[in-house]
Amino acid sequence: MSTVMEIEKAIDQLPAPEFRILAAWIEKRQEHLSGECAMLSQDSLAVDWNKPEEDAAWIHLQSDQ
Repeated sequence: MSTVMEIEKAIDQLPAPEFRILAAWIEKRQEHLSGECAMLSQDSLAVDWNKPEEDAAWIHLQSDQ
């Protein structure tokens, strides 16, 4: 049996209260990881975002233009 199948079987056998605890933990963990990913990618993305060509491409969206 594969690891995924073993995990699915274990989850299926959880009592409802424990399943809700696990689901809440997974949700909180995903929120943490997505925030962490955004923070870690910021410097990498800034290389493109901070180019003069980018400023020129978006100038029409500035409120004072």
